[in-house]
Amino acid sequence: MEAQRVLTEAGYKVSSYGTGNCVKIPGLTKETPNVFKFGTPYKDILSTLKEQESNVPEENRNYAKQGLYDMLERNIVLKECPENWHVQSTDKILENDIVICCDEKCYEILLDDCARRGIKKGTPLLIFNVDVIDLHAKSLEAGQAILRLMNLLEELKTTSKKDSDFYDNIGSVAGQWQLEYQNLPILYKIQIL
Repeated sequence: MEAQRVLTEAGYKVSSYGTGNCVKIPGLTKETPNVFKFGTPYKDILSTLKEQESNVPEENRNYAKQGLYDMLERNIVLKECPENWHVQSTDKILENDIVICCDEKCYEILLDDCARRGIKKGTPLLIFNVDVIDLHAKSLEAGQAILRLMNLLEELKTTSKKDSDFYDNIGSVAGQWQLEYQNLPILYKIQIL
């Protein structure tokens, strides 16, 4: 969602989706994460966390320290609720021509889902994975790196005379970006839907 915020502020049209069965965020203990259904409004999630911590001694309250309140307040501004990738139609997914995942497991799930959908329209979907450690502070850094990737891709689109030039040179862009952000492993695939 941090990448969504940064990209939206830069003028990009952005959608975001989860690939799991539910939304999991840290709980009061590592053994008890908070689990929410997709579609649960971010304001309700925030309210739930605040209520949970209201019953905990001050010294044991960690949600603010973990950045969860800041994260949820940011998300509330961006969209109403988390959405699930799997329930989106192929047409809805193809409203975006580039997909960026921030976790290799999500990337693999997404590629499997695209393969199951099969080729319907023959439309290319460029799918990247930028492996980001799931901590609020790391997402802040990664948001800027993902913006740089999108800017490089937009520059490539602008200078490409035809679509094939764009797709033929994605590897060069990914390589250039990886040199700049060596701490963020990147993968990509062109999926035809």
